[in-house]
Amino acid sequence: MSLELYRKLLAELGDYLCELEFYNWGEPLLCKSINTMVQEASRRGISTTISTNFSIPFDEQKAERLVASGLTVLGVSIDGARQESYEQYRVRGDLETVLHNCRLVREAKRRLGSETPRMIWEFHIFPHNVDDIEAVRSMSRELGMEAAIGKGWVIGADWD
Repeated sequence: MSLELYRKLLAELGDYLCELEFYNWGEPLLCKSINTMVQEASRRGISTTISTNFSIPFDEQKAERLVASGLTVLGVSIDGARQESYEQYRVRGDLETVLHNCRLVREAKRRLGSETPRMIWEFHIFPHNVDDIEAVRSMSRELGMEAAIGKGWVIGADWD
């Protein structure tokens, strides 16, 4: 979505919104205007959430801009605590890249003295990663994240 269209929609609907979710059908952090969009919603008192796989190039400056935008919640989809379990669902994904990006945001929050964004490790349980649950709890605490652990979209008698 263009920034122009976003601003038009925010002007029209902003007084009626309590939350904006910047995700679904694409990686929101690839949007060049995402920080501006979040900031403009935050200034209006609208809670903002981004859900990301966070497997993108990221650095300290990007982390600081994201934190400074006023983002309320940053959900990170991390479906494994080990590379071998992570990459079964996140094909060709690199767990260390994602964890590094989480550390960058944690450190940016510390440097900027910000409580937000609230960081959530979104872990979907599948048969291939069920043994990672305790490690996820431990690792998420180390990263200053909450662990949201839920059953993945697996249907069948063996998993119901």
